Amino acid sequence: MAIPIEKDINILSERGTNKSLVPTPKNAPLPYRWKDKEGREAYAIDKKWGAENFMVMDVVAHLVVRVLREGVPQSKTLRIPLFNSIEDFRKSELQIINKEKLKYRYIDLPFQVFRNITGKQWMTNKDIFGLLRETSTTGFIVSYPMTVVKEVKETKKGKKVTYKEENVMMSSTTMPFELMWEKEELNEDSNQYPNKCRIRLSTIFSQLFFHNLAMKTYNLIDTRVYDLTPTAQNFYRLFILTKNLPTIALKLETIIKALRLTDKNKAQILRGAIENGCLNPLKELKLIYSYDIVKNVFGEVKIVIELKQKLLK
Repeated sequence: MAIPIEKDINILSERGTNKSLVPTPKNAPLPYRWKDKEGREAYAIDKKWGAENFMVMDVVAHLVVRVLREGVPQSKTLRIPLFNSIEDFRKSELQIINKEKLKYRYIDLPFQVFRNITGKQWMTNKDIFGLLRETSTTGFIVSYPMTVVKEVKETKKGKKVTYKEENVMMSSTTMPFELMWEKEELNEDSNQYPNKCRIRLSTIFSQLFFHNLAMKTYNLIDTRVYDLTPTAQNFYRLFILTKNLPTIALKLETIIKALRLTDKNKAQILRGAIENGCLNPLKELKLIYSYDIVKNVFGEVKIVIELKQKLLK
């Protein structure tokens, strides 16, 4: 499919990726391990993962949904699952592990489209190719939230379907997607790189990723976020992007742990890394309305944030 070259201010970001993956600290040894909210261990196996890798997944998600919507009026887009149940996913997962021949979906990605979507016109073909290759070859075992049908009710207006997220622990190491390119277009010795690639959704991760997108499990993300520091981007993705509440309250300790901030001076972290580095830039972009810093009688510090969130229903 020919994808129009245009600048998108808001693009789509798949919720499962943002909920299951975490940024890797710069100096952390590999494999980097962490626990999910249910206490299960998950880990990035062989490479670092950060704000730019999340940005790549946003671009891929946006293009996947464009393909799903092609020729379909916006008002008539439906949730069409790749898997009807977790059991269905397990069957597909086993087929992928056993390297059985399956039909996979492809997304073409011209690098100029990547530049226009992200606003990063300065990135060369070498930069984009390197980032795509790095992202596509990072291995994970994670607990991934999969959107499934919760309940189907008969009403006067027809069937009413409600949905829920169920965490699925992957059985094997998986990568975000498979990257493909024309061999003759790549010659790193002579600094020659492709100007486009093809993304094949042939991994365990990408099958869940595609399923969630087909089930409309995504948020809008303002691409101006990509111009912020990696710490600010990670803060936004971890604490704001996937939240449906108008107000959130975050413990200072929770933020420090999630962002892997190492300065022992908590007051300096609060003023520098969090207020000046994250909250104020997000406020300037109008991605949050306001914030207050509150301390209780026990000396525990919380940050209460009023959100301005655009959600697709």
